[in-house]
Amino acid sequence: MSMTFKEVAEAYLEMPSAKFSEKVDMTRRLTERLIEEFGDTDMKEFERKAIILKYQAKLKTQPKKKGSAGVISTGTQNTYLAVLRAIIRFAHDDLEVIDRVPKITLYQKNKREFYFEPEQMIELCRRLDPLRANMVKFSCNTGLRASNVRLLRWDQLSDDYKWLSLSGSITKN
Repeated sequence: MSMTFKEVAEAYLEMPSAKFSEKVDMTRRLTERLIEEFGDTDMKEFERKAIILKYQAKLKTQPKKKGSAGVISTGTQNTYLAVLRAIIRFAHDDLEVIDRVPKITLYQKNKREFYFEPEQMIELCRRLDPLRANMVKFSCNTGLRASNVRLLRWDQLSDDYKWLSLSGSITKN
């Protein structure tokens, strides 16, 4: 049985695990962009890595959103490639329309190299208003991101305030 990328991608979006994903809107948007890119391409083409390498080269030159300079980040490129890989695996594992899945290697993200020294953190907190200084201290002691600190709810704290519990769906890592 032969299927186009568009047919496989639409079937992928209809499967239950895609529907219940917390990132379903983003997956749907990226899949629609991939359909624009590969639409009527026969899925058999994806058994060879050439089409994927060509797409990776195109991603490296894709500009950011309107009004921004530069190209899309490595993380965004990885997101596109991860969705593409999921669709190709779906075509292989679930629909059995291709015989092999080529390896799609994601890019290594740029690591941040800057860390505050304790003295720098003390100086930063000294220069902030009390509320923000407390938020910075709380973030440093818990490892939470700013949004998780700002949106912290009472039901996420224990009654004795010794621990907090956050759902994996609201944290980045």
